[in-house]
Amino acid sequence: MQAITDYKDSTDLSTSGFVYFQILSVFGLIQQSLRTFSGIYVISGLDKQQLLNYIHQNIYDPQKCRIDVIASCFNISPTYFGAYFKRNFGVSYRNYFHQYRWSLIEKRLKSGKLNNKQIAVEFCFSDESHFSNYCQKIKKQRALDQ
Repeated sequence: MQAITDYKDSTDLSTSGFVYFQILSVFGLIQQSLRTFSGIYVISGLDKQQLLNYIHQNIYDPQKCRIDVIASCFNISPTYFGAYFKRNFGVSYRNYFHQYRWSLIEKRLKSGKLNNKQIAVEFCFSDESHFSNYCQKIKKQRALDQ
């Protein structure tokens, strides 16, 4: 860049081969840098809070919380999503999803305001039986963990 600014005082820049090749070199460096850092740019564009907000807003619809759907929404690969989530939140996405979902279900069960069928519908279980099986599975898992 300094060479270009020094050279501009001595000749006509519009016809200078020297300036042309200097500018091509600068553009080449920029292009190479963009290729090198493009992955980092995408990573920095993924906001952790936005990701959690998306999951919390869509927790009631498991189809919207699938890894491939979330990755597509945030313009990242599904493989990268899993690694990113584990690195930034200290738990796998699957475990986080099930823990958060269970905490919401547990609150509804304890409140007593909704019956099992209503909770099953709210969380998009296919039926009340599927919901009951899910609850039993989670309770067994928790008992084993303790």
